[in-house]
Amino acid sequence: LYRTASNRREGEDSQVLELKSLEQTGPGWDALGAIEKEVSISYAAGSMPFVTKIRQYQEGFIVFEQVFPEGASNTSAQDHDKLISSFPTIKLHSEGGKGGAMAAGGDDDNRGFLAYAGHMVGSSYVTAPWKTARESLPGGIEGTGPLVV
Repeated sequence: LYRTASNRREGEDSQVLELKSLEQTGPGWDALGAIEKEVSISYAAGSMPFVTKIRQYQEGFIVFEQVFPEGASNTSAQDHDKLISSFPTIKLHSEGGKGGAMAAGGDDDNRGFLAYAGHMVGSSYVTAPWKTARESLPGGIEGTGPLVV
């Protein structure tokens, strides 16, 4: 988890993001369907609040959301292929390596992904087996969008 404020990256290893609150709600309902539960986590870094949400639906899927409740300014990552925030962050195994939550092998051999990409996020997409994610997942400004595993 990280975000950029005043042209400086906060979070990740720097631990500058300060946890302010954690709230769980549910059940409920929204445009996607019946919500089993939602966890909302609020952070502070300087004067710009940052909120992450994890919403679990009764239909068996999860939605991750990040919100800047008061807007976001001075957030340039100084590179058009870098992000100003990241939640969640999925760490992929290095080839032949161990660790990380999304390793290839075992049950993962049957897992695949759909990654939306392209200009305006969604003008193209990539589908592939999860074990090829390290090589196949798009990235940068043209390749960062919703990911379905």
